[in-house]
Amino acid sequence: MSRDVQPLAWPKSIPLQTGLMDPKPVAMRTILLLGLSLATSACSTPGVYPSLAPRPAEGIDPRVPVSATPSDGTVDPRTAAALAVAVGAARGAVAEFDRLARTAEALTAAAGPRQSEGWIAAQQALSALGAQHGVTTDAAARIDAVAADGIDQTRWLVPATQAAIGAAAAEVGAINDRQRATIDRLGVRLGS
Repeated sequence: MSRDVQPLAWPKSIPLQTGLMDPKPVAMRTILLLGLSLATSACSTPGVYPSLAPRPAEGIDPRVPVSATPSDGTVDPRTAAALAVAVGAARGAVAEFDRLARTAEALTAAAGPRQSEGWIAAQQALSALGAQHGVTTDAAARIDAVAADGIDQTRWLVPATQAAIGAAAAEVGAINDRQRATIDRLGVRLGS
């Protein structure tokens, strides 16, 4: 019982009639070009347009340095006051640091072997010296915060403010370096 399967096809008795003639390729190209030219001409309107020729400013070489120098400006009074407080704190802590350093020097020189009473006393003096050094590092952090706040608020620091911040940072940095060297030297002598 096999059935013969036949493919679907248009019946031969009904011709396909659309009423249109088959377009020729030349006629299609003509219609397409005419449509494109109409579409592109619709995008432009009559009027006066700027020239695309180079402008005078474009003739300046960007590699030439700018000759104008900005004004130094003045340091904001709040910035100057904050810097003075930070530098004053670092300077004020020097005398106490030096006193603690003399005590730590004497205890380090008299320290016995590790874990002895003299060694422990020298370690405690060195810890007190490190805590006092924190006053100087705090002053340095405050100077950095003043600079960062100034940049956040104005996006720019005038040269006078930059110089004031640089001078304050240099002074506190010198105090910090000297104190850090003292702490490191005593720490090496104690073997910590």
